Amino acid sequence: MSAAGRGSARIDNDYYPTPSWCVDALLAELRTDMSGLVWSEPCRADGAIYNRLPQPKVWAELRHGVDYLTTPLPADVVVTNPPFSIAEPFIRKSLSEARGVFYLMRLNFLGGQERRKFWIEHRPSHLFVLSRRPAFVAVCQVKGCGAKYPLDYTGRCEACGGPVGPGTDATEYAWFGWDRLGVCRRKPGIYWI
Repeated sequence: MSAAGRGSARIDNDYYPTPSWCVDALLAELRTDMSGLVWSEPCRADGAIYNRLPQPKVWAELRHGVDYLTTPLPADVVVTNPPFSIAEPFIRKSLSEARGVFYLMRLNFLGGQERRKFWIEHRPSHLFVLSRRPAFVAVCQVKGCGAKYPLDYTGRCEACGGPVGPGTDATEYAWFGWDRLGVCRRKPGIYWI
């Protein structure tokens, strides 16, 4: 998920791979050695999260014909970076299937009158605020252009020919956690990682 699309075209299919350091920061907060747990990644994409999860693990990915919202994917722990536009239905489904749920989302997902009832009903136990902003996209480095590309893009800007490199948006992110399993190393609260 990224706020990178405001004011310009979004990346196809909301494909914003999760930087590895973001995943590692969360996994350092979790007990990944608890035996017998099944881990799930409902938005596998390129495997940025999935490849770091312990075994056994399951996945869904719409681009590979497995729609998480319509496919049962029972697991003990869910870790994902959902598409922002459908994050709430994803969370609801994850909470119905798993006892440990961790979603990478914008901090501003906490706001809004429409989500107020949701947050009252589904208050997270943990909030792991990322202390630095992740780069989900590559952007043209020419001032005033700002064309956006997938993070792994290696060419020149198609709009102006300028150099393209990783870029962050003006948004803060956090791992939102609902831990009814005891997989978190810390007691419920807000943490900066």
